Amino acid sequence: MLPEGGLTLMSHGYGKHIAHAVLLATDHIDVATGKAYNCGDQITLSLRQWVQTTAAACGVEAEVVSIPDVAGELDTLTGALIDGLRRNSPSAVAVTKQLLWRARTMPLDEGLRLGGKAIGAFWGHPDSAEGPRAFAERRPPRWHEADRIDIGEL
Repeated sequence: MLPEGGLTLMSHGYGKHIAHAVLLATDHIDVATGKAYNCGDQITLSLRQWVQTTAAACGVEAEVVSIPDVAGELDTLTGALIDGLRRNSPSAVAVTKQLLWRARTMPLDEGLRLGGKAIGAFWGHPDSAEGPRAFAERRPPRWHEADRIDIGEL
């Protein structure tokens, strides 16, 4: 995935050529003083060309996908995610948020154990029965107010 389909231009310079330019400036300090020099190769590859050239040198074929193609759908995807969260139990979302924050610094096996304990602790909450009941009755769930469920002791 490349920004703007890889149309970004980046100046590169072969090390010996750049070193030669720097040495010329330092050897002729009287001429170079107070001036700025932009050194780079005469041929500038786009980011797309750089990736494709590198991939070809490695013997693989690279398919470039433009980030804007994906970014255009980001608002729709984010909106769908938020709508999905809003349909869930506020208490369950709060517990999930706590789990995610705690588990991000844990090894996978510890995070999974913590998740299992949190599910067990939440099982007695009224929303854990309301969700399946509402689904079976084909109606929107009536969630309880978000309870402060602390998973700190789990």
